[in-house]
Amino acid sequence: MKISIPIWRISPSVIGRYMGKTTSELELEINNLLAENLLSIIYPLKNIKGLAARKICVGLFSKLNEHSLHHFLDAVKNDNLIIIKDLLKEKDTNKTAVFLTAAAYNSVNIVKHLIMGFINIDVKDDIGWSAINTAILYGSTDVLKVLIRNGAAIDEKTVLGLTPLMLAAAKGNHEMCEILIKEGADIHAIDIEGWNALKYSCSEGKSITENLLRTAGAKDVNESDIKSVFG
Repeated sequence: MKISIPIWRISPSVIGRYMGKTTSELELEINNLLAENLLSIIYPLKNIKGLAARKICVGLFSKLNEHSLHHFLDAVKNDNLIIIKDLLKEKDTNKTAVFLTAAAYNSVNIVKHLIMGFINIDVKDDIGWSAINTAILYGSTDVLKVLIRNGAAIDEKTVLGLTPLMLAAAKGNHEMCEILIKEGADIHAIDIEGWNALKYSCSEGKSITENLLRTAGAKDVNESDIKSVFG
């Protein structure tokens, strides 16, 4: 089964909201601003605005209502390994897409099955997102623990330089930050904008996460730090 849409970059709650809607209903519910916000996450390297963004969004969610993709999403959402095993037998099934989508939905059994011989645990999509990034983005704590136990890289960066700890800090997920710090995640890493996990935590007003990072030794980033890293 071909999976041409990066489903794992679409929030499960957003998919739940628009799944089953007709094209006409989608056109009524999705305005230009909402479409731009959604596409900034789904296709972060593209700058799609206005009516073009709305048109693409409506098309994406209409496609998700196709029987095969709907069937796939239901299987992943319910952690139905039997159905997923059948899909994996099909030659054109994108295993990376299945893996990352399972991470988004906290589908532990599917994730375990895939890392036992079907896929590289640190495999990335076209913008550098791995299963560990996806699990953190959507709060899939059980999957995060499974990935770490099986040797997933905890400091791998996306094309924007984001590490798993930065994502967890930005989300204000204290438990995930705690897990990553305990496993030795780099608290000093910075992204292409010169931000570290602490700055993400502060910018989002996540005081509990901020305190955790400071206790672990994280420091505020200043201009000289950025220049020393990027020359």
